[in-house]
Amino acid sequence: TTAVGLLAGFRLNASYDRFQEARIFWGEINNSSRDLAGNAMMWISNEKERERMLKLIKAYPISVHWHLNYKGGYYFMRRDMPNFEDARYAEFFAEMKDVFDNDENDEDFTYVCSNFLERTHLPLRISAMMRSIIANNDGCDPIYNREMDEQVQRLVGCLGMAERVLRTPIPVCFTRHTSRLFFFWSNLLPFALYPAVGPIGTIPASLLISYSVLGIGDIGMQLEEPFNILPLRQYSEGI
Repeated sequence: TTAVGLLAGFRLNASYDRFQEARIFWGEINNSSRDLAGNAMMWISNEKERERMLKLIKAYPISVHWHLNYKGGYYFMRRDMPNFEDARYAEFFAEMKDVFDNDENDEDFTYVCSNFLERTHLPLRISAMMRSIIANNDGCDPIYNREMDEQVQRLVGCLGMAERVLRTPIPVCFTRHTSRLFFFWSNLLPFALYPAVGPIGTIPASLLISYSVLGIGDIGMQLEEPFNILPLRQYSEGI
C-alpha cells in the first residue's frame, strides 16, 4: 500500500507539473498579445496595417488552441462523427469570421482559413504575417520595430514550449505499470482488510480505500493532457 501510495502521488505530481506549465504558457501568450497590441497602437502609423495587426493578434491564440486541441475545445464533437471534419472547419470558420469583422473578402481571413484546411502550421503562418507587417513598417524607428518583433518571438516561444508538453507525454510504460499495480492491489486489498474489519466491514472499507487511491490515479491521467481540460477557448476569447 505504501508503494502504491507513493506511485500514485508521484504520478499526480508529474501530471500536475504539466498542467501548471500549460497554464503558464497561456498566461505568457496573454501578456505578449497585450504588449504587442499596445506597441502596434503606438508605433504602426498606417491605420490599415495597424488594424490588420490587431486582427492577427486576436487570430493567433485561436489558431494556437486549435493547433493544441484538434477539436478546438468543442467537446460535443466526436471523431467518429460522419461529418467531423466539416463540423470542425465550420466552428473554426465562425471564430475567425468574428475576428475579421464578418468580412469574408478579407485577404488575411481567406489565407488563414485556407491554411487551416490544408493543415499547415497555422500559428507560425500568422506569426510570419505579423513579422511581415513589422518589417514593412517604414515610418517607425527600427528600435520600435525590433521591440514589436521581440513580442512576436515571445508568442512563438510560448507555442514551442506548449508543443513540448503536447508531444512528450508521460511514458506509456509508466502508465501501464501503474494501472496494473493498481489492479492487483485493489483485488488483494480485501484479503488484507478481512482480519482487521471482519466480513461486514471488508467490502465497504475496500471500496472506500480503492476509490480514494484509484481516484488519485484517474486525476493524474486527466491532468497528463492539460490541453484537453484547460479552458482554451475562454483564454482565446479573453485575449
